Amino acid sequence: MVKIYCAGLYSKNSKGEKANVIEVLDNINAGITTCNRLLSLGYAVFCPWLDFQYGLTGDFEVTKEQYKANSIAWLEVSDAMLVISGAGFGGGVDDEIKRAVVLDIPVYTDEYKLIKEVPPMLKDTQQIVDILDREIKEADKEHKACKEGPSDIEAAKKGYYLRGLLRAQTIFLENITLPF
Repeated sequence: MVKIYCAGLYSKNSKGEKANVIEVLDNINAGITTCNRLLSLGYAVFCPWLDFQYGLTGDFEVTKEQYKANSIAWLEVSDAMLVISGAGFGGGVDDEIKRAVVLDIPVYTDEYKLIKEVPPMLKDTQQIVDILDREIKEADKEHKACKEGPSDIEAAKKGYYLRGLLRAQTIFLENITLPF
């Protein structure tokens, strides 16, 4: 699955000022809603707005620095980053963007553009293509070495079948209608 790191406002409002409790809840709602939508499309999503759940137990003290370090660790293994709000306010979102840029992780501020340029199955699709290419090359080698045998035919059939599935997935992704 393609891993997406979502970033946005948490404790600041849309003006970049300290958010009141209602604005924090609105930020959490907007973030979780976006992450849930991406998850439903087939992405693996890191959702920092779920961090509040760690504080619900009260059993352990977690510092703001620990929350940030946890988020950055997930950012560093992500395939892309989606910024839904908060860029340019000089806070955590800007720090996350800077880290993503250093790591050559693509940063998007437009959800639709992210989906078009980084389809949910892109990474898996490339892995399938690589495996198929290896299988077909191996089948060709075997075919040349032993004329024609059952293993060659089965490998070729499997390769062509999987290529058909890949084409179907590509057509689906090219014609997907988004609900927003």
